[in-house]
Order: sequence, then C-alpha cells, then structure tokens
Amino acid sequence: MPNTKYKAAIIKTGPALGLLLICFFIYLPAMQADFAVDDWHVVKDNERITDIRFIPDYFTSDVWSNTTDDLTHNFKGYNIYRPLFLIVLNLGHHLWGESATGFHSLNIFFHFVNSLLVFYLISNLIPNRSATPAFFGATIFAVHPVHIESAAWISGITDPLVAMFLLGNFLVYRHYLTTGKRAHAALALFLFGCGLLSKEVAVFYPMILLISDWISGKLAARRYLPYLALIAVYFVARANAMGTSVEMDSYDLTKFPVLIEYVFRYMNLLVLPWPSNFHFHSPPAPNLFALISGGIASLIALALLWRAVETRESGLLQSYAWFAIPLLPALPIALMGNGMWAIRILYLPCAGLAIFAAWTYQRYQIKKAWTGLLWAVVSIYAAVSISEVGTWKNDETLFTVNIERSPTSAMYYGGLAKAIKKQGKIDQAIELYSQALDLSEDQAGRLTYMNNIAVAYGENGVLDKSEYYFRQILEIMPDDSKSWVGLGNIALARRQFEPALEFYLKAYQFNPRSYVALYNLALVYRAMGNIEKAVYYENKARQRQ
Repeated sequence: MPNTKYKAAIIKTGPALGLLLICFFIYLPAMQADFAVDDWHVVKDNERITDIRFIPDYFTSDVWSNTTDDLTHNFKGYNIYRPLFLIVLNLGHHLWGESATGFHSLNIFFHFVNSLLVFYLISNLIPNRSATPAFFGATIFAVHPVHIESAAWISGITDPLVAMFLLGNFLVYRHYLTTGKRAHAALALFLFGCGLLSKEVAVFYPMILLISDWISGKLAARRYLPYLALIAVYFVARANAMGTSVEMDSYDLTKFPVLIEYVFRYMNLLVLPWPSNFHFHSPPAPNLFALISGGIASLIALALLWRAVETRESGLLQSYAWFAIPLLPALPIALMGNGMWAIRILYLPCAGLAIFAAWTYQRYQIKKAWTGLLWAVVSIYAAVSISEVGTWKNDETLFTVNIERSPTSAMYYGGLAKAIKKQGKIDQAIELYSQALDLSEDQAGRLTYMNNIAVAYGENGVLDKSEYYFRQILEIMPDDSKSWVGLGNIALARRQFEPALEFYLKAYQFNPRSYVALYNLALVYRAMGNIEKAVYYENKARQRQ
C-alpha cells in the first residue's frame, strides 16, 4: 500500500518536478545576466515602476509614456498598451529592487509555469493512459530555442505573462464546459482580461475557444459574447490611453511577399531554430536555407491540415489553432514601412508545436526507434538553447553576436555603440553609430543615429561636429525637441545665454513635457539674473518630474 501511494505521488509530481529541473538547467546562466536593450529604460532606470502611486497611469497611457525619459516619440507606430506588464515590473521592483537576477528569476519562473500548463493542456486535449506524450510535448515547449528571448530577456516577460493567462483561461474554460459552474466561467473571463492587459496578441485568442468548441461539437454563441464585450472595453481603454491606433495607410500591400517570407522564416525557426537573431527591422539578412526549409515545412503543414479537417483529428486541429491564431497579430507588421521581425513572437505559437509533438509521439510511441529520434530532437533543441542563453549576458555580447550573424543590420551597430559608450569609449561609439547611420534605410532610424552621434560628439567636447549633426536633423524635422535641447546645451557650454534661451524655448514649444528643456530654461534664466523666470521654470520642471 505505501508503495502504491509513493508511485501515485511520483506520477502526480513527476512532470512538474521534471519541467522545473529542465527550465532551471537551461536558463541558469540567465540568472547571472545583466539588463539589456529596453531593460535600461523600462526597468533599471525607470522611476515610474518604483512606487504604487504610478499604477493608475499604467491604465491611462502607453508603456513608453510610463518610462522616466518618456520614450513615446522614439516608438511612433509601435505604441503598446500593457498595464499588467508594468504592474508586474512594479511588483518586482518592490520585491528585489534593481537586482537583474530577481527580474530574470521571474521570467524563468513564468516560463516553467507555462511549460507545466502546456503539459496539462496536452493532457486535456490528447487523453492518454500514459503521461509520457504530454510530458514530451511540454519538454519541447520548455527547451525550444525560440523562447530564449522571452525567458532570458527581462523585457521579454510580456510573452510568458500573456501565455500564462491564456493557457490558464483555456484549461479553466474547458473545466467550465464540464461543470457548467458560473464561477469557472467568470474565472476564465478574468484570466482572459488579464491576458488582454498583458499583450495585444490576446485579442485574437477567443478564436481558439471557438475552434476548440467546433472540434468538440459544443459551439454556443452565448459563451463568446462576454469575451467580445471584454475586447470592446479593452479597445475603448486602449484608445483612451493612446489616442490613436495604427492607420491603414501605414500598411504597404506591395510588401505581401515579405509577409510570406516572414511566415516561412517563422516556420523554419520552429522546426530548425538556427540562427536565432535578436529582433530586427526588415529586410532580414538573406538566408536561402531558412526560406527553403520554412517553405517545405509550411507545405507539409498545409497538407496535414487538409487531412485533419477531413477527419476532424482533434489533437492535430488544436495544434494548428494554437500555432496560427497567436501568430496572426504579428504578421501584418511585415507590411508596415519598418516591419519588425521578432523571434519572441513564436512564444505562444510554440504551444501549437508542443501539441503536435505530443500527437506525433502518441501515434508512434510503440516504435522505439521513432521515440528515440523524437527525444534526440529534444536534446538538440536543449543544446541550442543552452548555447544561446549566454548571448543575453549583456548588451555588448548580444549585439556583437548579432552583428556577426546579420552584418547589414543597422540596429545591431547602434545597440553595440550604446553599450560601448556606457564604458566611456566615446570615439569607438561614434564610429559604430556612423556605421549604423550608413546602413539604416529608414528616416526614423537615420535621425536617431544622427542624434546619438551629435550627443556623443557633445560629450566628447567636439561642439562644432555636435552642432552640425543637430542642425542636420532640424533641416529634416524642424520640430525635433531633442535637437533644440542639444543646440541649447552647446550654446550654454559656450556661455552664449541668449541663443541658449532661444533654443530651449523652441524645445519647450515642440515638447511641453520635456523635463530637460524646462530645467535648462531655469538654469539659463538664473545665469542671466532673471530669478522670477528661473523659479517659474524650476517649478514646472519639478511638476514634470
């Protein structure tokens, strides 16, 4: 009898313990990693996640507006509304302050929770007397290299966060179909609402519930109405917070081949995840192998989908739903002028791959050669992930590796320049920013790199070159507040107070929220002996801060 209880306990806790050990083993190096890329603005140097009094602002403005240096102007067209993401960061800051290790541990913990939820998801969708197929699929999810960016990068936590709520919703929703209890329906709806507030991909998620009910013959319109109502409330809140959404003329339909290329590349990364570059703007570095293998995988997938629809093969259809639906919101970005490619987009779609892997394992588990081959694939994925986690050690390592893989990507040179500049190597940073400027194909990127060069020359005391680049920017974009501030700083350094005053007033005119413009106006007025004006702008700067 004790042996029976012992075996039952192992069966219940074994998968959870196994997945915990796997996630810990794969991502242990990430615990030692520093902040990287957006982490500096959104987490490390962001005063707006340090106090709970800022939480109401998370619901009334976008993410970039909730950074200390207000990055909204840098991300026009990519404004994002994710209040729960900011709440999680706020909570994290209260738990472990500015410790990168603390924030990394949260990413890894969420990834473990999602791996466990995928195990239960598969167990629910593909019932089997043995837990092995479900554990196999969950292990694929846990070790897959496409998760590196989401699990090892602090700002990538939005993907594990939204996945946790949507996977949880699905399991609770399926339980509700069995029990019929309103409490379960309400909990499922609450989890979906949390998903909406975590990342935009959740908007399309109810289609998965619809497809799942269609497969099981349980379609009922009344069950989906609360989800549609919640989506409507979400869009109202989002519009109120952000003012506008992306306009249709932002999409260029002539770039449809790029969209197809993205699909092929994403398919390639799910099957043959190498090389795994950090996100970049289109066009990606040429990779014929990735396109061919992704194209072949797509054709095979379509053939299997046709068979699955004909036979109503539940597990196979569910895997397609979990792959395709979460991927849908990301694909139109390929049609934008500055299309964004990001491996982390595959985080939730990888649940579809996990279901497919479990379905395949169940069909061929009686053939030891096949199961051995499948576990060999898991081992390869794990090895690739272990080798890639170190890429996120810090900014310098990340961008150096990605320059080697995509030497024509401007953003990698710009990112490396920023990392090098923090080390005080300003001349080297200017050289890298110049390379980024030469490679950049869009005006927004070029203006950013010109500003970075101007600032770097100013910090290096080369004021004439700094002034040259700021004026170049203003010829293209006369209302650029940062460039007017830059010219004001140069004039102030030269003790030319009248021109400095003129430049700072211009900066304030074009961006009344600019703390730097307000503070420097106070400095100039005080230097000119106008104490009344100095105090006025000091107070305004204090209010803005």
